[in-house]
Amino acid sequence: GTVFLVSIYTEPLFLLFAVLTFYFGDRKQWGKAALFTALATATRVSGVFLVLFLLIKLWQSKTKILSSLSYLLASCLGIFGYMTYLYSQTGDPLAWYHAQSGWEKSTATLPWDTAQSYATALTTEFVPDLTHLVVGIEVVLTLLLLYLLVIFFRSSKLDLAYKYYALGSLTLPLVTGSLGSMPRFSLALFPLFLAIPGLGRSAKFVYTTIFLVMAIIGVILFTRGYWYA
Repeated sequence: GTVFLVSIYTEPLFLLFAVLTFYFGDRKQWGKAALFTALATATRVSGVFLVLFLLIKLWQSKTKILSSLSYLLASCLGIFGYMTYLYSQTGDPLAWYHAQSGWEKSTATLPWDTAQSYATALTTEFVPDLTHLVVGIEVVLTLLLLYLLVIFFRSSKLDLAYKYYALGSLTLPLVTGSLGSMPRFSLALFPLFLAIPGLGRSAKFVYTTIFLVMAIIGVILFTRGYWYA
């Protein structure tokens, strides 16, 4: 998914805002954390999980309720502002959501139903072409991220706020019924990679090798104009 960091996508900008939210949130600079959370929510809908991150950090620091509410409200101004803009242009403040129907992602789907459809695509309906290569990459990457999420939650050294941010960010694409663009969406899950150093030597080698192979394939497909994410 790293190819999208140098492409015209929202991921690089979102990652910048996410990192700044984490930085200022950890330092209890709530105003700055709320500002960058708001910018993140205006950039990608997954920014709402940064609001959850901020909520947990405020709760952990025992910030006064009224102050916490003001910071949380401010952190949501980005997505509210974007919805207001959409309403003025299209008459539909949820146009960003309704547009997902073009990718068959506008209907909530149980994760196991998604798993079943992808199992079928890679077994009885499998065709040796580039489309199914990308499908295979999406499935393998999702399984790797789910395993990292389990390790991430089991670690007592990692902050609870990061854990729930990662949980929400990974759950969102899983309930859309499609793993399409998972290599790109996985960039928002960069906190999960903090779990890799805690893996065994063999596991770290496997993860590094698989991610490297995926990155090479992604660059080749993307630069040659094939759909990757």
